[in-house]
Amino acid sequence: MLNNHIATKSWSFDYDHARLSSDGLSGSVDGVRNGIVFRKGKPYLRISAKHVQLNVQSLDFTAVGKVHIEQIADAQQRSFDTDLVTWTNDAKLLRMPHPSYVRSGGQTLRIDGITVNFDDNTVHLGKVNGGVKVHR
Repeated sequence: MLNNHIATKSWSFDYDHARLSSDGLSGSVDGVRNGIVFRKGKPYLRISAKHVQLNVQSLDFTAVGKVHIEQIADAQQRSFDTDLVTWTNDAKLLRMPHPSYVRSGGQTLRIDGITVNFDDNTVHLGKVNGGVKVHR
């Protein structure tokens, strides 16, 4: 098995295939697994995706296809599944503009758009569908 890996200060990806521009500053990778998005230099989210367009200069990326995201070291073991994720490095924003499925504790919510701000550690949720059982 090939060990294909690309890493920056903001993210890293293990992948199956890559196509990079001749200057090596942009391109795409397919079959991403064990992708890591860093927050303040520490691994924060794990990502897998069918296809990722990336810009090594701006450190932005767009993941499409089946995209799965898990928060690392999350006691609630929350995960997100969607088909489009964008990372804007300058703004430290991770956006899931299409319907996303949030899983936690065996329960699932459908959310029409999620934005995570890494700088102030806030999450903005769009319209929410589904129900959850809250234990007190």
